[in-house]
Amino acid sequence: MLACALMILLVPASSWPATIQLASPPLGSARGGARLSVVEAPPLRYPDDTRSAFSWAPQPPSFPASATVWFSVIDQYRPTPNPWEVPWVVLGNEKQFIAFVAKPTGWHVEVVEVEATPPQRYLASGSYPTYPPGEPITVTIAARESGIEISADSHRTRNGRTENIRLATFIGWTQDRPPPAWWGQPLRAGIYVEDCTAELEWR
Repeated sequence: MLACALMILLVPASSWPATIQLASPPLGSARGGARLSVVEAPPLRYPDDTRSAFSWAPQPPSFPASATVWFSVIDQYRPTPNPWEVPWVVLGNEKQFIAFVAKPTGWHVEVVEVEATPPQRYLASGSYPTYPPGEPITVTIAARESGIEISADSHRTRNGRTENIRLATFIGWTQDRPPPAWWGQPLRAGIYVEDCTAELEWR
């Protein structure tokens, strides 16, 4: 069920959103049954437009929290998509959440606080593994008192051989990387998509 949507205006030079605004009414939609679903942002209205959708998993909020989702991009709207125009796996609520983004250029993890200045705080990133759009990915994201645990698995075939590509990382809270003030409150898993459509299944 669609929970809400976010509009993000991005700075191409840094690949980071400049502003985040809650969109009302929601821009995108989510449909499907309890398992296999589709979440889609609406079509672009003009070349520089940004359209998005954000929906919750069926599991209730909790802390500690953990969720696993399988997803695959089935459409991207731009002729040359931006790397971040893919599904984001999130834990939190509509105004503040942790996001893991599996991109064709690598991956990153961030804190998003819509009403804060700045609204995003970068936590970690890597240039490997990479995640080409359309390649199915299974992501598990877990919130612990001491930090965030993430694993991402994908399979790709090269020269007739299937390879398992796996990322496993733990991002611990430290004095230089403190948890957000709302850490420890019940968190819910969700998927955010920007300028794309994806199919997904919560597991």
